[in-house]
Amino acid sequence: MDADALTVPAIKNDKSVVLVFLAGGPTHVETFNPVPDAPVEFRSIIDSVQTKDSDIMMGGLWTNLIKHTDKINVVNSFAHRNNSHAQATHWVMTSHNTKENNSQEHPSHGSVVSRYFGSSQDNGMPTYVRQSGIYGSDASYLGAEFNPFESSRKDNLGLNIDVERFRDRQNLLTQLDKLDRNINTGPIDAYKAQAYAILLNKVKEAFDIDKEKPKTKRLYGKSSIGKEMLLARRLIENGTKFVSVSYGGWDMHKDIEKGLNNKIPPLDKALSAFLEDIDQRGMLKDTLVIITGEFGRTPKINKNAGRDHWGALSTLAFAGGDYEQGRVIGRSDTKATAPNSLPITPMDIRATVLDHMEIPSNLTYFDTFGRPQYMTTGKVIL
Repeated sequence: MDADALTVPAIKNDKSVVLVFLAGGPTHVETFNPVPDAPVEFRSIIDSVQTKDSDIMMGGLWTNLIKHTDKINVVNSFAHRNNSHAQATHWVMTSHNTKENNSQEHPSHGSVVSRYFGSSQDNGMPTYVRQSGIYGSDASYLGAEFNPFESSRKDNLGLNIDVERFRDRQNLLTQLDKLDRNINTGPIDAYKAQAYAILLNKVKEAFDIDKEKPKTKRLYGKSSIGKEMLLARRLIENGTKFVSVSYGGWDMHKDIEKGLNNKIPPLDKALSAFLEDIDQRGMLKDTLVIITGEFGRTPKINKNAGRDHWGALSTLAFAGGDYEQGRVIGRSDTKATAPNSLPITPMDIRATVLDHMEIPSNLTYFDTFGRPQYMTTGKVIL
């Protein structure tokens, strides 16, 4: 099979994905599966909230996001049965399990998107941006070109942009290339440099959240996750197709109630602001938000008032995209210990990403050994 035959040409679109990864393993019970009818020792310790217009329930601290259930789909049957931080993260980020302490063996969702659409867009924006490190978020055998661009390197954006990519796409450079080759090249090079500088400045501006109005900044809040979600909106608005955001601190083996009171409110505010913002800008259907982590946590509180690792059921929710919204997809058992219907796997996340991005489901690339590898064998969740 000719792997490249499925990638040339890619169909241009305005689709994008924002992956919000809750590193450490967020509790599924206190996020989107609070099981209020379970025995007391299995229920959410922060109670639960629900609107009268939706079947979606959330832990009691999600006071803002619960108002946006018309934009959200919750998956209560997501599982993979791996309790190792590194292995489970690799599985969720790449759709493939791996052995402990292995280097990344398969490409991340974002790298597949980058390989398909190209590592940068016509306007110079990087296709795939990683705001903070997540194991399994690189390109593996697809090649380093399709690794994520690190937002911390925004002052080095010139390294990400090949001016030759713009020669046939930017009007100024196209006109210059048509000039008589006998003309002194000095002025031509100067004009090319000027055009390149203009493009570069626009890309750098997209990374600068200080360009936002104070009202918009207040909407997202002053937290780190608020700033990262605001930056994510600026990036996809300017052409980036995949943004990964990592919000850590969810490995709550003890005092989980205290931990949740620290972690959820800023995230609740930031996610709600993001959905409201992209909806008002007409971007909601073109943007798929994925909220997940490497695994869930034990349904029953431990002796240290915390929850331990639990890959048998995990946190997963989607927002936006051109799909029916407001659903609970799949169900767990009554104690939120395992899927009871429609089991969902990490490979299904990959299938859903490709579907949203309008990438062929039979997309195939060759691995390091020259073997063709399907980028997904899963089913579309939404």
